[in-house]
Amino acid sequence: MQRRNATKVSLLLAALLPTTVLAQTTVTFGTSFTTTDDLIAAVDAYVDNPSDDTVVALEYGHPIGNWCVSEIEDFSYLFDANRNPDMRFFNEDLTNWCTCSATDMSYMFAGATRFNGDISGFVTSSVTSLAGMFEGASQCK
Repeated sequence: MQRRNATKVSLLLAALLPTTVLAQTTVTFGTSFTTTDDLIAAVDAYVDNPSDDTVVALEYGHPIGNWCVSEIEDFSYLFDANRNPDMRFFNEDLTNWCTCSATDMSYMFAGATRFNGDISGFVTSSVTSLAGMFEGASQCK
């Protein structure tokens, strides 16, 4: 999503939310991800510093659950603690993620011991591999 469109969406959402919610919430939408490598790099940077004033937050939006990942096919090892040990502590809301292009989610949350987010809305109809998706993710529901 281009920055211009992201601003329009943010303004539209802001108009729909009560003022009390707006005062407590900072939500931004940003650029769509087109490569798995860019998504992995952004996830790693976000987990390292999840604040809303980082380069990643300014480029892709904040919080991570608002990122546009609809073009990504390969989500494998994304939150895998063997790939990045900091993923053990990851537990953020991903309910807004559109995984409609996903084909591989193998080991996506492997070792993410604190993750227990609701992913019931993830589209998995085209996924061909879910191997080890939650391996070692002890908190996962």
